Amino acid sequence: MTLNDLLLRPETTSEDLGRHLGALSGEARVREATSVARGVERRLWELSAQTAAIRLDEIVADDRAPLDPVPFEGWNNQPLYRAFKKVFYRATDGRLCGYNESDAAWFAGPGYYVLKRDDAGTYVDYTELPSDKPASWPEIQPNTRGMSRFVYGNMKDYLRRVHARVFIGRAYRHGRATHNYFVLARPED
Repeated sequence: MTLNDLLLRPETTSEDLGRHLGALSGEARVREATSVARGVERRLWELSAQTAAIRLDEIVADDRAPLDPVPFEGWNNQPLYRAFKKVFYRATDGRLCGYNESDAAWFAGPGYYVLKRDDAGTYVDYTELPSDKPASWPEIQPNTRGMSRFVYGNMKDYLRRVHARVFIGRAYRHGRATHNYFVLARPED
């Protein structure tokens, strides 16, 4: 049975997902999480509503050196450019930041962001930009300029835990939920 199989069964619970993913190696867990079928992401989001909140230090450890990248493999529910990476890091000012590495970057831009928490949970805030980045990365540019405004402009991606370092995300634009979902996964450190 795969993660896709479980998501298609109406009786599946978040505990079932956790047991399944927990029985896999880190690499297999990432592989299954980043190959979910289009259309099941919403179910994954709903099943993850009651899981433990994601702490910021689970994404970038407190002892991680500034500007040291922490990549998560990503998989979205869009018709094109489904695979991507969200690469997080600690900026020199201490904030947790990142950008999107994608074949769509040629038109969408790098989509820099700041990682935050509020009462609703942990989220990627595209409305705020980092102050610095690793030297080899693309230039930091506003997400409200050019084609980026259609992809990242006025957007926040809220994250929920599926299991350990497997998260489901949902995009909110101007505070309203969209139909855009994505999975992030990384083997445990």
